[in-house]
Amino acid sequence: MGAHPDSRLARDYLHALKHSRRLSPATLANYGRALDVLFGLLGAAGLNSLQPPQVRRFIAILHARGLGPRSLALTLSAWRGCFGWLVRHRGFRVNPVLGIRAPRAPRPLPKALSVEAAQRLFREEKPGTPELVRDAAMFELLYSSGLRLGELVALDVDDGRLDLRQGEVTVTGKGAKTRTVPVGAKARESLQRWLSSRSQLAAPDEKALFVGGRGRIRREVKAIADELIEETGLGSIADRLASEISAGQGRLVELARALARGPNLLLLDEPSSGLDAAESAEFARLLVRLVSDRDLGILMVEHDMSLVLTICQWIHVLDFGKPLMN
Repeated sequence: MGAHPDSRLARDYLHALKHSRRLSPATLANYGRALDVLFGLLGAAGLNSLQPPQVRRFIAILHARGLGPRSLALTLSAWRGCFGWLVRHRGFRVNPVLGIRAPRAPRPLPKALSVEAAQRLFREEKPGTPELVRDAAMFELLYSSGLRLGELVALDVDDGRLDLRQGEVTVTGKGAKTRTVPVGAKARESLQRWLSSRSQLAAPDEKALFVGGRGRIRREVKAIADELIEETGLGSIADRLASEISAGQGRLVELARALARGPNLLLLDEPSSGLDAAESAEFARLLVRLVSDRDLGILMVEHDMSLVLTICQWIHVLDFGKPLMN
């Protein structure tokens, strides 16, 4: 970094990160290496000469050298942050890295159970309880027909969509698309055993094929979801996709999902990240109410002091894990 004419600017930026954001030494080292790479690609040209097309070309060069999507994303993050700082503090006119993204990382396929492992999972040494019979039927049907969980719990016992004689089941999945898939012989046997035992768990008026310990699954799940939607104020967007809502609303969805498990303690890592001042204040009021209504404990790591002071009764200040005060 020292040989480039603009290396002093990079050092000033890293110094600011160290003292204002208190980044770890490892993160600062990663940012420094990313800026070294940028200087190497620029050659003798200055930072203020960089244009978006050049940034895209540099990323393509690094990708061709073998850098993966995650490494490229880190590199772009360092460059973007540096130019943002230069615009705010050193008079640069534009940030040429804004809007430029790294290539998408490939999504690895999930590891599936082997046939032998699945057989061991479902093998019964002796007759089980109705709950075990139900669980075996659910897993066999999921494994045999490739159903999604939502499709599984949406099945009713007498709606005609599960046809064991023909060995097929009709389900409605994503995008309200209906499909008919085969049901294997092992799954049909497990389902027959479950249908013979279902009356021991199911309430008399329950239509759902699979039921919980109190005789219901869908109604229990829906009741919990409805309660949390109301409690977190998500009623107005309950029918929208997660990709269509704001960051603040997404944070409420994340909170509702955590509460669905009925925890005694919530662990929150920078919950105000990405929220504006109004959203952060509203989120704080909601957390205060949850603590009171649900007798809930919260352990929170946060830099927004207004949020911390609104919620927390005990505050511990750490510097790279070292306690400073409390």
